[in-house]
Amino acid sequence: MGIDSVWLYVPQVIYIRIATVAMIVVIATVLALRTRSFPLVALTILSWMGVYEIVWQIGYAAFGYQPLRPALQFSFAVFGWLILGHISGIRPDKYLTAFWALTIIAWMLLGFRANFPGTLYPGREFSIVNEILNESGKIALGFAYLLGALRSRAPRALRAEQAKLYEPASTLLPVEPAGSARA
Repeated sequence: MGIDSVWLYVPQVIYIRIATVAMIVVIATVLALRTRSFPLVALTILSWMGVYEIVWQIGYAAFGYQPLRPALQFSFAVFGWLILGHISGIRPDKYLTAFWALTIIAWMLLGFRANFPGTLYPGREFSIVNEILNESGKIALGFAYLLGALRSRAPRALRAEQAKLYEPASTLLPVEPAGSARA
C-alpha cells in the first residue's frame, strides 16, 4: 500500500488523509440535515479535530518525533474550541471515546509511528497496523462527537442564537404596551 493512497494533497497547502475528509463530510452532512445549524456543524468538527490533534501533537512530542514547544503552542491554540464545544453542550459518546482512547494507547505501545508523506524510506515503510490504529481511532472519535452533537441541546440553543441574527431590528427594541403613558 502506498502512502499516496491514503492522502489528499493540495499543493503547497496541506496533506490530509482521505478518511479525515470523509469523516468531515459525514459529520457536516448528518448535522446539516438533522439540525440545520451551521454553527453546530463547525463546532462539532473543530471539537473533534481539536481533541484528536491535541493528543496526537503532545504524544508525538513525547516520543521525541517533534519539539514540545510547537506541540504545546498548537494545543493551546485549539483548546478554546474544546471548551466552546463543551459549553455548548456537545459531549462525545463515552463508548466511542473509550474505543478511541484504547486505539491511542495501543498505538503508543507500538511506538506511535505515523505514516507521513516524505518520511517513508527503505527501513521505514508504510505501517498498516499504525495506520489502522490511527484512522479507526480518529473515525470512532468523529462518530463520538457526531452522536454527542445530535444528543445535545446545542442545536436548539445555537439555532435560537442564529435566528436572533436575522430578526428585524424593530423586534429587538422594547415595545411599550398600547395606551401606556411615559412619565
